[in-house]
Amino acid sequence: MFKNKFILFFCLSMFTYSFSQVGIGTENPDASSILDIVSAGNNKGILIPRMTLTQKNNINSPAEGLLLYQTDQVKGLYVYINANWKWIFSSVNSSTHVDINNTIAIGGVVSATNSVAIGVNSLVSNTTGSKNTAIGYGTLSTTTTVTGLTAIGYEALGANTSGDLNTATGYQALKNNGGAVYSSNYSLRVLAAFTNE
Repeated sequence: MFKNKFILFFCLSMFTYSFSQVGIGTENPDASSILDIVSAGNNKGILIPRMTLTQKNNINSPAEGLLLYQTDQVKGLYVYINANWKWIFSSVNSSTHVDINNTIAIGGVVSATNSVAIGVNSLVSNTTGSKNTAIGYGTLSTTTTVTGLTAIGYEALGANTSGDLNTATGYQALKNNGGAVYSSNYSLRVLAAFTNE
């Protein structure tokens, strides 16, 4: 009896020290992971626990980093951080996202830091410009490296390429700004300062 227990203990000890990763769908889990899940046909994903807001809020002492999918109210992935549930907003498509550069884009395409783009083709050409706000179709659409712009309205500051620190409000306000700096155009009418040199 003692011999059988010793053999069992030895086998379990070897198994414990031999494998530090678990692989599902793979015999060779990545060495940097605890769990490596591979879809054999590369056509399936992982489904994490799903629950309602009430069920989520009823979890006793959630662990830091706990992850789940909320199925009602504001649906989406949530992670428990610093004693609070945080909604993880991710890309819906290439033009709707929040990224690690503090950039928010809804309909626009932004690759800058600390910028907001809401509207189709807003900040679509931006490369390194920062601290810009574009709200409306085609706002700041040709801006590439300019900083500190605020454009609200259809194509406001749409063709601005070099003028920093400008504010345009209204339909095509400062649309063809040719590089003027510190221009403020608060417009309640169409085509205000359409071309501003």
